[in-house]
Amino acid sequence: VPDSNNDILYFPIDGENVTFKACSPNENFKDGLWEADLSDQSNGIPLYFDLMTTTASSNEKTYNETAPSVSLEFEHRLTYLMLVVSSGEGFGNAATDGLKGLQVTLTNQKTSVSYNLSTDVLTSETTGDIKMSSRKSQSSSIYKTMHVSAIVYPGAVSSDSKLVFTLGEETFTTDLPAESFTAGSKLTYNVTLNRYKAEADVT
Repeated sequence: VPDSNNDILYFPIDGENVTFKACSPNENFKDGLWEADLSDQSNGIPLYFDLMTTTASSNEKTYNETAPSVSLEFEHRLTYLMLVVSSGEGFGNAATDGLKGLQVTLTNQKTSVSYNLSTDVLTSETTGDIKMSSRKSQSSSIYKTMHVSAIVYPGAVSSDSKLVFTLGEETFTTDLPAESFTAGSKLTYNVTLNRYKAEADVT
């Protein structure tokens, strides 16, 4: 793996075929490993959380000094989760502050993530809560609708996983309907918060 623009890799002079592996972004990438802690995204999702990888295998196409052209097609390895949260019954005049200050936590998720470029294996050994990023709809000047998002680890979703909405001193909790997160996908929920419960519908 080149450490800088001056560290150039060359094809073997004997014409041997080679395989190319790459991942992006390179932030938090060291010694062949990319690592990230997904637990706190409340201040916005860091760009380097969006892990993308690719492999151009010599088993599928010839890559050597006489055929040096390499096409890299990257794929997303994690899952993007989006909640569109609206204020429902019991919020009074939602056209004023509405859901301003809303905080959302996704419980019982894989948090510490590691990707090995050499083996192309993504792993997570730590389970905990994820604080999601929350902002009002960009198309509105009021806080009636909030867009809440996070990058999450793909795979089966624990039956104990919950969405916890906190607004001031009030807390609303609902189950997470998804049974699994698919790598490279975007999953969107429409959520309506009422004073007595949170209703979540998958779209």
